[in-house]
Formats: sequence, C-alpha cells, structure tokens
Amino acid sequence: MSKQDDGREDAESLIYEAQYQAVLQVLIEHPEWTLAQLSEVIEARGPFAKTLACLSVRALADASIPTHQQPHRFAVYRVLQTIGGWVSASRLQSLMGGDRVRMRSTLRKLVDVGKVERRGQTSAVMYRAVLEEEEESTEAPEEPTRPMEPEA
Repeated sequence: MSKQDDGREDAESLIYEAQYQAVLQVLIEHPEWTLAQLSEVIEARGPFAKTLACLSVRALADASIPTHQQPHRFAVYRVLQTIGGWVSASRLQSLMGGDRVRMRSTLRKLVDVGKVERRGQTSAVMYRAVLEEEEESTEAPEEPTRPMEPEA
C-alpha cells in the first residue's frame, strides 16, 4: 500500500469520525426526535443515513452524559470534594493512581464545565472542587445600599 493510499484512508477516517460526532451532537440537541423518525431517515438513504445506521443507543447515551458525570471525571470530582481544598494534580494522581496525562486532561475538562477551579501557573497549579452552593449562585452579590444624602 502506498503512502498516498494511507493518507487517503486517514483522511476518510477523520471525515467519518467528524461526521459521526456531528450526528451525535445533533441527536443530543433534539431529544424530541423518535426512533421511528430516525429509522425513516435511514430507510430513505439520506445523506447521514449510513452514519445513523452505525450509531447505537449506548453511543448516544455516553455522548449525552455531562462531562462531570463520566466515571473517571466523576471520581476525580468526588475526591476533590472530599479533600475540600486546593490540591495539585500530582497529589491527586498519587491518591487515585493512573497516568499524569489522563489526570491533567480530566482536570482540564472539569474546569471547562465549571465543576473545578484552577489557580496558579506551571508547576504551582492547584485545583479544588466548586461547592454546590457556588455552582447554584450565579447571581452577582448585591451591592450595599447607601443611605440617601439630604439635598442641599
């Protein structure tokens, strides 16, 4: 097989994966669609019929689980909640096991969804779980009111 064939296969694979992810995202955004409606699209051999036919309910369920509830991420989040304060990624890794890359990736994703806070730079980066009260409190704190001054 030539390098050109390998490159084409890689490109086709990437295109299929992007299409697969796009179809998953559209399905997640439209929970009102029924299996019967999706089946009609497959039977009509529409542009995404082949991709839809390859999807499983499990793939859809896994894709729709919020990031912070996926098993490893949820476990890291729970450990951070238990610790209750700031902790380094390396300390978390030593407590939980696993590799450094996965731990840092998990922490980054938890920060992205607002479940974990990050502070510091480079080797001094620390993480902590966002408390439930902090998550729910999205309103800005009220400013103190000043007594009105008498008019002159």
